[in-house]
Parts: sequence; C-alpha cells; structure tokens
Amino acid sequence: MAQRGAGQEAVHGRDVLIAGAGAVIDGQSRIKVKIDVGAQPVPAQPKLELLLAPSEVVANEPYLVVVESGEGAATKKLGAVSFYPPRVGEAQAFYFDAASLLADIKAKGTTSAELSLSLVPVDTTHGLTSSKVRLLGGRLVGN
Repeated sequence: MAQRGAGQEAVHGRDVLIAGAGAVIDGQSRIKVKIDVGAQPVPAQPKLELLLAPSEVVANEPYLVVVESGEGAATKKLGAVSFYPPRVGEAQAFYFDAASLLADIKAKGTTSAELSLSLVPVDTTHGLTSSKVRLLGGRLVGN
C-alpha cells in the first residue's frame, strides 16, 4: 500500500464511493461501504484510493485499518494500512491494488461491490477503546 501525504501531487481518477462517505470506523465493529466503478474503461494498473482521517487518537492504542471485499468464504483482504503518526482530522490517501476486485466485479456481471473496513489492534491482547477513523472518499486511479 502506498500513501500520499501533504505536499504530494494528486493522482487523477474518478470517484467510485457511492455509499459510506463520512462513516466512522471504530474498534468495535466494521463498516460496510459500496463502490461503483461504472462502465467506463479502467486504468491498466488500477488502484483503489481511500481517503481516511483519524477522528480520535488514543495514545498507546496502535491499530491497522483493514479493507476487505466480498463476504463469507469469498472474503478477500485488499490490504491493511496505518497512520504514522496519526493526526486527528488530517486526511491521508491510501492505495490498494484493485485488479482482483475489478475482476470479481466483472465476473459477477455488475459494476459495484461492497467493501468492509475495520480497525484491528496491533497488540491483539488488548482491544481498542476509543480510536476512530473517518472514511472521506474513494476513487479509482491508475497509471
């Protein structure tokens, strides 16, 4: 996963998030969001860009944001990312390889998919108490 911080040039792409913008992820439950890639051609090396921002940060509570597609036995992990250091309200773009996601969408004969996002503690012996991350947007980008 790559990330883009302040001062780096934006990657051109198109918005694909149709449900879930503004949703808050916490350590207690995952959120479900919906994307629609549309009928337009996709880039040769497609990436899903998710714009995320910590909305609450708790010291000594490190976590990963895990992004998955599909459900049940068909669940596929797109990746896991983290903020370093997390800064409340500061958005960061994270990129996930979207080739397999787009192949699954095409195989189903649709243009949309549901993703789930969850916060997972780095130290699995301790749960998360207060950390939260807000999903600000999602785009399909490519080279």
